[in-house]
Amino acid sequence: ANNSVPSKALAERVAEGKFGMKTGEGFYQWTPQSAAKEKARYDRVLLAALAILKSERNQ
Repeated sequence: ANNSVPSKALAERVAEGKFGMKTGEGFYQWTPQSAAKEKARYDRVLLAALAILKSERNQ
């Protein structure tokens, strides 16, 4: 979306101090274990994307 104002749902969660993984709640509930697992998955995906970009640049 191109809105410059956050959605009502997002604004409510931020006002409640619910910042997602950082606080363990937000749109999802995060345990320390589930947050660590998701961060590891995210890191793997980013590293794979970086490898693709590097290989494209070297061609």
